Amino acid sequence: MIFKKLFKKNLPVKSKESEILQAVVTLLAEVMRADFKVEDSDMFVFKQILKDVYRVDDSAANFLIDEALAIENRPTSYHSFITILNNELSYDEKVVLLEGLWRVALADRYIDKYEDHLIRKFAQLLHISHTDFILKKNLIKKDANNE
Repeated sequence: MIFKKLFKKNLPVKSKESEILQAVVTLLAEVMRADFKVEDSDMFVFKQILKDVYRVDDSAANFLIDEALAIENRPTSYHSFITILNNELSYDEKVVLLEGLWRVALADRYIDKYEDHLIRKFAQLLHISHTDFILKKNLIKKDANNE
């Protein structure tokens, strides 16, 4: 009887868009934390990516970033996030995400070895070619040098 009540509850259903956004925000936050310091420049770039690429307004971007950085929200596994992204994003959309990951990593003008490793891992899990991985890394480094 108790199981019937438990399974009859209407649990909130997340839309695909919100699941994708949560996965994107989680990966970006993990890259931002990878070098063990979160700087203002990292936060600024993270927020700009959410606003410019994913069309999130200012207050929603702040909320998403705060939620992603809360220690109790750290993922123990990336599997669910990677699965959502692999199932829902096209290859080109994944490459855009990769570019955002590199932008966050380079926000402080230096790509830490842990940031590089994590982005490489995400690129492999998202089935992004090594060629695109290197091209985007070099493009972001070149952009950063021109600023």
